[in-house]
Amino acid sequence: MNIETVPSLAEPVGYHWLELQREHGGGPFFVAAPLSNTPLPVYQWVIQHAKDFASWENARFVLMDEQVEGFAPPFTYIRAHDPASYAGFAQRHFLDPLTDASGRSIEIIKPSLTALDEFDVTIDLLVLALGFAGNYANVMPNTQLNVGWHIAELIPEFCDTHTRRGRAYEGATFRKYGMSLGHRQVLVAKNIVVLISGAHKRKLTEQLLSYRTFNPSFPLSIIHHADVQDRVTVYVTEDVGVSDVVKHL
Repeated sequence: MNIETVPSLAEPVGYHWLELQREHGGGPFFVAAPLSNTPLPVYQWVIQHAKDFASWENARFVLMDEQVEGFAPPFTYIRAHDPASYAGFAQRHFLDPLTDASGRSIEIIKPSLTALDEFDVTIDLLVLALGFAGNYANVMPNTQLNVGWHIAELIPEFCDTHTRRGRAYEGATFRKYGMSLGHRQVLVAKNIVVLISGAHKRKLTEQLLSYRTFNPSFPLSIIHHADVQDRVTVYVTEDVGVSDVVKHL
């Protein structure tokens, strides 16, 4: 695992993405990334430098999590214009501006909610952000290692964290359930980038870096699993305040 302390996420992560897309050997390049405030500087950098990226025609944006309607199967995806829609956030803040900048329309792909187990995509670049209780995407604490694409019951603290004032989904009504990728998708992803920023993430970051193996109570600790840790790069902004911790790892 490579851990880098950076002033900002924008250029280091954006350039990492650029290099991976440039080195890709052809065929679809599958990217999955968080749809929240954390990666917005990265998205803006990618949009600004879109002409420097290779082969946008091969890029596919994998919707790795989303809110769903219903309280029991069959579930349905919420509409893209709903304020709680992750897909809508992706279009507004990244995909539509990227289409304008690159001249290419980037396809969103997502699993069918009635056939989650049949969705078989190996993600070339999987970007994850450190969430409120060590979660990532819609993966809730105590999700077991063998879980792949699934419907998660979203705990109240998760919903409150995302919809409170100043957050990406301020004022939105989060549903009780959400679709998400799982640990199995992380374990087979070709390249994994973790984003951590903000002083409020210090304790969570220290906890994440303290693990030496996967602990289901802290979902993002999956990056310490022996099958994947050599493919992980963690970018931590300086304002998190863990530079001394990183130096001693």
